[in-house]
Amino acid sequence: MARLLEQVIDPAVEQAVDDAPNRVNEFGFDPWGFSPQFAKIGYSLGKRFMLPYFRPSVHGIENVPEGRVLLVPNHSGQLPFDGVLVALVLMLYGQPPRAVRAMVEPASRS
Repeated sequence: MARLLEQVIDPAVEQAVDDAPNRVNEFGFDPWGFSPQFAKIGYSLGKRFMLPYFRPSVHGIENVPEGRVLLVPNHSGQLPFDGVLVALVLMLYGQPPRAVRAMVEPASRS
């Protein structure tokens, strides 16, 4: 199965993930559970299916500074397609490419 999934890896995605700053351990994961090899498959599938369907228009990505950045979107809805698209765009078009990680604050139940 892993060999079959690796066949879907897009060369541009592979290059972007390899160029992104990743510090992985001997098992292929960073301290927060990110696996560049698994990410290559996920980003490739996203590029193949989500970008053509949603056709995002990217403006101002050059204003995202290098280094660590906190993106604070206002997401409301059940399916986080907007977050997936932001992650795809920052990996594929960001200079340098970067992996987006999620921080979630659940809504209060009061």
